[in-house]
Amino acid sequence: MKSENLHTVLFVSRNKDNDRLPGFKPRTRAQLKQFDLYTPDGLQLLSDETIGEQVQQEFTEFMWRGVPGEMARIYVSINPRDPEKTRFDLIRRLLPPQPVILPKLGGLAASIASKPENRSGNRWLLDWDAEQVDPDFLQLLVSLGLHPICRSTPHGWAIIVEHGFDTRLVDRSLPVTVKKDGMLCVGWGIRKN
Repeated sequence: MKSENLHTVLFVSRNKDNDRLPGFKPRTRAQLKQFDLYTPDGLQLLSDETIGEQVQQEFTEFMWRGVPGEMARIYVSINPRDPEKTRFDLIRRLLPPQPVILPKLGGLAASIASKPENRSGNRWLLDWDAEQVDPDFLQLLVSLGLHPICRSTPHGWAIIVEHGFDTRLVDRSLPVTVKKDGMLCVGWGIRKN
């Protein structure tokens, strides 16, 4: 399995989006999937179709298990996961005396793969919580030799850069949170009645 194609996929229904719905309970489902997320040069994200029809179908089923009006999201790891490190950690976790519930094995593998030490890339995600990204902020990233990839999210923007940088250069008053191995929101939906 090629490491550049292995990503953690997370379906999530959060309190933040659904706290006013009667009968709502937060839900998550994690899994590992193999697909390309970036163009061959690594400077652009591929379209949402890259996660494939299978993931979209599974997401639709996840949404229908929620309450009417519930919003759910799809997140994908911005860094691919290292299959050898993940396999080694999974084998170690499966050894006694720790019991494992077999139907939850896929989620356990995804959880292990999601650990920062099991990534095989160094991309950072900058979570920008505002309607527009400040062009001066993007220019700062470019001046640092980075190629920012911007993508809209339900509550702002995700900015992906190919590696870390000195965050002391970022004005603390900006609406940005740095995530060194973040998950990118690639889709969302609301369950209809």
